[in-house]
Amino acid sequence: MIAHTDRAGAAEDAGDVGDAEVIRISLEEPGAFALLFDGYAPEIHRYAVRRLGPPWPTTWSPTRSWRRSGGVTATT
Repeated sequence: MIAHTDRAGAAEDAGDVGDAEVIRISLEEPGAFALLFDGYAPEIHRYAVRRLGPPWPTTWSPTRSWRRSGGVTATT
């Protein structure tokens, strides 16, 4: 159920609606799936980081990479 999540306000957003009910509702209203996604995303992210490690090397710095690239940006 969404109500158990640690996302602030998730319990108020979903009330006591279970995951299955949110999925059923999202078939008609796709935006309703955000309740389920927002409710579980932090837990899934923590699990993935524990299993796979951080998504970038600990020595990597976006600022340093930007400087090395000369600040080049793509334009369309």
